[in-house]
Order: sequence, then structure tokens, then C-alpha cells
Amino acid sequence: MALPRPRFIALGSIAVALNLLALAPAAAADQPIGGIAAMSPAARGTMSSGESQELAAGAGVYFQERLATEDEGRLHIELADRSFLDLAANSELVIDKFVYDPGTGAGEIAGNVAMGVLRYIGGAISKNQDAVFTTPSATIAIRGSSMLVEVTPGGETRATFLSGEHMRVTAAGVTREVLQAGFFVSVPRRGAPPSAIRKASRAEIGRALAAVKRRPGEQHAALHRPGGPLAKATPAKGPHKKPPAKRPPAEKPPGQPPQ
Repeated sequence: MALPRPRFIALGSIAVALNLLALAPAAAADQPIGGIAAMSPAARGTMSSGESQELAAGAGVYFQERLATEDEGRLHIELADRSFLDLAANSELVIDKFVYDPGTGAGEIAGNVAMGVLRYIGGAISKNQDAVFTTPSATIAIRGSSMLVEVTPGGETRATFLSGEHMRVTAAGVTREVLQAGFFVSVPRRGAPPSAIRKASRAEIGRALAAVKRRPGEQHAALHRPGGPLAKATPAKGPHKKPPAKRPPAEKPPGQPPQ
């Protein structure tokens, strides 16, 4: 049975979902762990059940959902711990693990970048625990603020440290630890060790940042701001987008005035 997806979410529902995840991750697999805060057209989410739909700003993001952008697509994803993930065009990302305690800020986050360009900006979890992302050729762990991950169709990985405490790139049993912003490590293919740590040029960093930056005319939704407006629902396209009978409508954020 395909898992139902509410089109839009609010801070209250995210907090409940993450409390459930902290206590019993398997039982809350159908709860949102974050949402699409902004996007350009041509992006799709595919649930672990196989249910797939076009995405819109305000849509929930789920555990083990495959998020994929097309030629003109871009996603700006906000998770419940206030982590941000920017996905460039022709990219694929799956959040493999997300456990978060809003009371303490503790938790774990792990994802898989199959291809494309990802910018990760850490939230509460990465202040105390490494956020870990795998690619076809490497495992990348970051503590602190932000990094860029680029994966070619052939599986080559390039990870650039932008800020934070450290970034560690592991492949073929070898780990390189980057401590200085603006430096990167690359892994040419699966089974190959990581390169030496090198300084990225401004042009190289600028090219990657340009791929994930916001674009004019994007859809936006305020997911976390108390009292902020929710994005209006868009018409459903296909039976899997009909509002599920068993799930109530998304709640308004605390303090939002009646519409």
C-alpha cells in the first residue's frame, strides 16, 4: 500500500513526527521529517513504497524518499532541525536516516547523493554529531556548518569544505580530514582512495554554488516561521495526490491568524 503524503506541513506536525522518530523510527516512517521550502519546476519525490509525485513548495519530505530534480529543477529543503539542503538540477538525494530530539538538539542524519550537486548547511544535529552523506564512491562526514558535494554520472565525488569544525572523506579504507574552509577532496571512482587535500579555486566554488543558488520565480513556502503563511495547495494531478481519508488536514503554525 502506498504511503499517503500530505501536500503541506506545519511546524507543529514536524515536531510531533520527530518526537515519534526519536522513540520509534520504524513506526513513524510515514511522517514528514522536513519540507520543500523553495523550488524551481521539474522535481519529483518517490517514496520507498514506489509512490511518486511532482513536488511543490510546502510539500513534506520523508524518510527514504528519493528526491530528484530534472534539467531545470532545484530544491531547497529544510529539515526539522533547521538543516538546509540545496539540490541542483539533475541531482538525486535520499535521506537514509533522520532522528532528532527537539528538546536537546541531539540526533542523527545520514543521506545518499547518487548524482548531481548538493549543498548542506548544518542545523542543530550537526553541532554535536557528524552529518554523514554517502555517494557511489565515498562517505563524507561533516561537523558544523556547510559543504558542497558534487557527484558525476560516472560516480566521481568531490567534497568541498565551506565552514564548520571538520569534514572527513573516506574511500577504500582511507580517510582525509579537512579542517580549512575552501579545501576539497576528490574520489575518482568506486574502490579508489581519496585524493590529497587541495585548495579549490574561487571559480570552482563559484560554479558549484551557482548550480544550487536560488533562481528568480521560484515557489516558496514558510515551513517553520511561527505565524508565517502556509503555501496554498495546488490542484492534485493523479489519484495518489488526492487527500488521504485517514489523515486530517495540515495544522496552521502556532499564532497564525484565521484566513
